[in-house]
Amino acid sequence: MVALRKPTVTDVPAMQALMAPHILREELLPRSALSIVQGLRDYTVVDGDAGLVGLASVRLVDVHLAEIGAVVCMDADQLQVLLEAVLFEARSMGVDRAFILAADP
Repeated sequence: MVALRKPTVTDVPAMQALMAPHILREELLPRSALSIVQGLRDYTVVDGDAGLVGLASVRLVDVHLAEIGAVVCMDADQLQVLLEAVLFEARSMGVDRAFILAADP
């Protein structure tokens, strides 16, 4: 079973582990545990049967603009649900535009 939720501080090591391979391949920028904790409210995580299987963040960069970042998901179907959830979160804050910076087109 898969569930979306907001992370807790106890999720930070698993979040770092999930991001690590993508950081090594230079697909994501490195984030310290402190950086993740300080922005914890920005993240949404995907819980799977074996623990965390995805995450993404939404950060306001201007009055009507949000950045979707740290997008990692082990399954394409779960990725779609995750992106819809963070975009919904951005819209619920009044944001009408969002972007994702990606290494690959």
